[in-house]
Amino acid sequence: MKTNRATVGRTFRLVRKHSVGHLVRSLNPLARLALTAALTALLCASSASVAETGTGVWTRSGLQGEFITSLVIDPQNPNTLYAGTSVDGIFKSTDAGANWSAVNIGLAPNDVGVLCLAINPLIPSTLYTATRRFAGATGPRLFKSTNGAGSWNLTAPFDGVSLVAIDPLTPTTLYAGTIGGGGIFKSTDGGEEWSAVNTGLTNSFVTGLVIDPLTPNTLYAGAGFPPGGVIFKSINGGGNWTALLSGDFATQPLVIDPMNPSTIYAGTFPAGVFKSTDGGVNWRFTSIGLTNPLVSVVALVINSLTPTTLYAGMSAGVFKSTDGGESWSPLNDGLTDLHVQTLAIESVSPTILYAGTGDGVFVFQEAPVTPPGPIPTLSESVMMLLAAFLALVGVATLGRRKAQSDGGRKDTSRKTTSAG
Repeated sequence: MKTNRATVGRTFRLVRKHSVGHLVRSLNPLARLALTAALTALLCASSASVAETGTGVWTRSGLQGEFITSLVIDPQNPNTLYAGTSVDGIFKSTDAGANWSAVNIGLAPNDVGVLCLAINPLIPSTLYTATRRFAGATGPRLFKSTNGAGSWNLTAPFDGVSLVAIDPLTPTTLYAGTIGGGGIFKSTDGGEEWSAVNTGLTNSFVTGLVIDPLTPNTLYAGAGFPPGGVIFKSINGGGNWTALLSGDFATQPLVIDPMNPSTIYAGTFPAGVFKSTDGGVNWRFTSIGLTNPLVSVVALVINSLTPTTLYAGMSAGVFKSTDGGESWSPLNDGLTDLHVQTLAIESVSPTILYAGTGDGVFVFQEAPVTPPGPIPTLSESVMMLLAAFLALVGVATLGRRKAQSDGGRKDTSRKTTSAG
């Protein structure tokens, strides 16, 4: 960049020395327009080279030293983030992770071990959190905030909550998965009243839960641990559950393709990623490239605009797939802590990804897509601009000379006539 800037400086000093203002004023309107276009192209080329800086690599986003257990992004304002930690409660950022502040009002001192966070997609000032209790207290509890985590209130009369899933179309309907043997509970009034919805759920230790974004009465749940892990499905809002897949695994994250909800991905321990393309009827193993010896996937997110792109978090870092989970490759440049616990991806700009690790939050932005053909360097752009400029100056000079010549001939003609 120093060489490019020096080239730019020398070029413009040279042009200024030769009275660039006078030359530009001498150009006709069409030539001035062409010169303006060339200048715009140069600025765009230099801006593109700057825009690529800092992309394609993980950078710290704060909370260093904190063990991050959960992350959510405000779907309407992606600069607002929430992070749950293992011992210090919940933190909030309103500047895309540059700064964080604790938001634990209403959480008791023994309620600050956060297991999950969930955010209302239509009213993002409403959030839910399940917390693990310390000091010999009873199991995890569920809290709700209606003021952007300004304060929290207990919203479930039962313990053991580890997961919360919110109906994306009717967010007053939500489901709570428990790890204390209570199975799944459902509320249709924003968490005021709850009822158990466990018919057909043969294992009540719930480890994963997701709602179909287009048909919210369809849900998938993971339950149990190896060797008795099971994935269940309900098509009537939890009224009944049917077992889809069982085996020597524990299902952790479940994600659904937002454009084709019959495609579901299940991250498991220790069996990696499973995929179904027919609503859970059939499943197959899709973990090629995942290098963790146990292939334990604890986090899984999907690009909402390009759903063949997924990211998996595990104890070996972050892995990316661009072919619908068929193959995976590591995405760990700059990630100084590979023990990834949670992932969050922006819905507005799904090229921005956050990772919660055992040592704080990291952020990653995908490099911009390179257009076809080579992009000129800044030095090349300057040379092209200078050549175009000099060509235009030459045209203007020839135009002035032609005008002077024509004017001279006209004057001679007038003199000849008057002499006659």
